[in-house]
Amino acid sequence: MTQRASKPAQKRVPRPRKPPESRAASRSVSNRTPRVRSLSSIEGILRELRSTYRATRSGLLPSAELTRLCYALSLMARITETSILETRLADAERQLSALLARLPNHDK
Repeated sequence: MTQRASKPAQKRVPRPRKPPESRAASRSVSNRTPRVRSLSSIEGILRELRSTYRATRSGLLPSAELTRLCYALSLMARITETSILETRLADAERQLSALLARLPNHDK
């Protein structure tokens, strides 16, 4: 019987990861732009920010695009927040005026 020559132990080399473009192309995802949900509330804007972040982390969206979209979404969040606060303030002023009008001897 012949003896086999023992080979030195080889380190296992991990397979190189596919670049983000090929990973995205290998999935059965169409090239259409993903549907954007309602951005009329802070919750909707936050949902879109999370989705955009996850897309970048998974390699489907370049980080430069993430930066651009996050800037636009943060502006939208500020505008939405200001609009909500203005509406609430106007409601509070209206309620206060109605209460003051019911008080006796109230001079306007």
